[in-house]
Amino acid sequence: MTTDTGFVAGTVLWFRQDAGKGVVKADDGRRFFFGGSAGVSDPSKGLRVLVRNRPGASSDSNGADDVEVQLLGGVREYISLEPEPKRAPKKRAVARKTTKTSSTSSRTSKTGPKTGVVKRERRRGEALERGIPVLHQQHGQGFVVLSTKTFARIRFMPSGEERSIPVGDLQVLDHG
Repeated sequence: MTTDTGFVAGTVLWFRQDAGKGVVKADDGRRFFFGGSAGVSDPSKGLRVLVRNRPGASSDSNGADDVEVQLLGGVREYISLEPEPKRAPKKRAVARKTTKTSSTSSRTSKTGPKTGVVKRERRRGEALERGIPVLHQQHGQGFVVLSTKTFARIRFMPSGEERSIPVGDLQVLDHG
């Protein structure tokens, strides 16, 4: 509501008596910062007032605009002010663990480890001990990954490939 004198209806949001400063929020949304000598004695929160900027004036020494405040209709009328909603704090980013795909975990070999040295051990029913070095005349040197009485699974050194070779075709290099 604007009157012909330039006053705008509003509500006192806050006033600090010790500092002599306060804020009026007009019904149209504008805010007016005023000093204690603006025209209303003892302004308090929720008081309905009329407010306007004084013509030809600027802000005073304590930072308040030079505004004029009057009681609305000459009577002290209060309204309840609902608090403005607080902003929700920003959510922090969450560090996520990377998971392996199922295709990489399903590729495990049942014949023994694909990398590193095979631990030497002899299992029941094996002709050759796992991990011992052997020599094949066509494929070269390798080590036993798995063996039965008739065949052995050998990983050959330079190429890293595995082959099933008859035990009779292998020569044990070092068995100590």
